[in-house]
Amino acid sequence: MSILYIPWRKNYKRKLPTEACPFCVAFLAHNDRENLVIKRFKTCALVLCLHPYNAGHLLIIPYKHTGIFADLSPEERHEIIDIMNQAIMVLYTALGCQGINTGINLGDGCAGGSIPEHLHVHVVPRFKGDTNFLPIVASSRLITRDLMDLYDTLFKAFQS
Repeated sequence: MSILYIPWRKNYKRKLPTEACPFCVAFLAHNDRENLVIKRFKTCALVLCLHPYNAGHLLIIPYKHTGIFADLSPEERHEIIDIMNQAIMVLYTALGCQGINTGINLGDGCAGGSIPEHLHVHVVPRFKGDTNFLPIVASSRLITRDLMDLYDTLFKAFQS
């Protein structure tokens, strides 16, 4: 079994005081482009992932600071699903992806969550050939799109 070394996941917390949640801080800042917030909805925001698994990796993040799905109201849970549906349609049309993975990592690091205290839903576009030999032989993944270019493309797509 191989072990993937990913120290960059700690960067979310290193830039802030330990008690500060980077999602909550971003929502309070109201500098959406700098914080990669693509669109604000009533109970959640859609954010371009700063450390993506693939180009166009989105996060749906409720404004409520909780790591427990049951703490969300029915309205919040429904909005997450509605945003996910919209995100899927936009990723197919705006980025031309051939597939999409969605998921929620609940709980501490053992579930894969880098910010377990504030749940978020991943929406990851997939492209034919997006995995190759590089992750195996070079411990590297290629993401060939600039993050801010992706932000601008997706921001425009979500405004229409």
